[in-house]
Amino acid sequence: MSDTPALQGRSTSLDAFRGLTIAAMILVNNAGDWSCVYWPLLHVSWHGWTPTDLIFPFFLFMVGMSLAFSRRLEFRPALARTAKLIGLGLLLNLYPYFPFAELRWPGVLQRIGLCYLAAFAVKRWLGTRGQVTLVGVLLVGYWLLMTLVTGPEGHPPSLEMETNLAGQVDRILLVPHVWSSVETWDPEGVLSTFPAIATTVLGLLCGSWLRSGRGPTATTRGLLLGGLALTALGVAWGEAAPSWLLFPINKNLWTSSFVLLTGGLAAALFG
Repeated sequence: MSDTPALQGRSTSLDAFRGLTIAAMILVNNAGDWSCVYWPLLHVSWHGWTPTDLIFPFFLFMVGMSLAFSRRLEFRPALARTAKLIGLGLLLNLYPYFPFAELRWPGVLQRIGLCYLAAFAVKRWLGTRGQVTLVGVLLVGYWLLMTLVTGPEGHPPSLEMETNLAGQVDRILLVPHVWSSVETWDPEGVLSTFPAIATTVLGLLCGSWLRSGRGPTATTRGLLLGGLALTALGVAWGEAAPSWLLFPINKNLWTSSFVLLTGGLAAALFG
């Protein structure tokens, strides 16, 4: 923590982590002429992951961490911040042609806003045990939904791009207001926002650990060991589990294994 009066209550290490993540975002958004790009600077099209796929969940993780440093408990400022994030996201989706009839409703800033508001409510009303329980319920519940529930269009349980449950829900609730690159589903769609909330709550738990008053060695050890354990669980669930349990690592679906992998890497790297 900084002793500078202007930065009291801030974590300079969190500021540095945020800055490095922004630098990585700038790099992958300007990776070249797009006809010849190194694979680490590209998203995976479906199952799997690259370093580029870590940037968005790291931002959500840091939203949760930052909430641990906030003393605000009033909902009005949180609602105002959420409205600003969603409004800016919609403006970016409109600019520069302003296609109101096909305006994409979801987006990165919209998801950040919703996850921030959800994590704010979690911080206000749930203690540490409640937060851990909520993460477990969101991850297991999402896995059960995506692997066992027949969708509203009648497709059986599947994790394929066009027939998975999240895509079916997006087509009913969001089309034509979805990602223009696919037009039939959205990577920041309805169902996948719930495990994204779990990513943010993991950051909230990490921030609470950081502020727990433990010494530097114990704090760092906890971040490293806890982060590596979550990473191992994510890899095991996404790549090594038996077929009935397997939930592949997938950013577009924001699968539960993706939450564990990215949350674990964020905690370990921050440590």
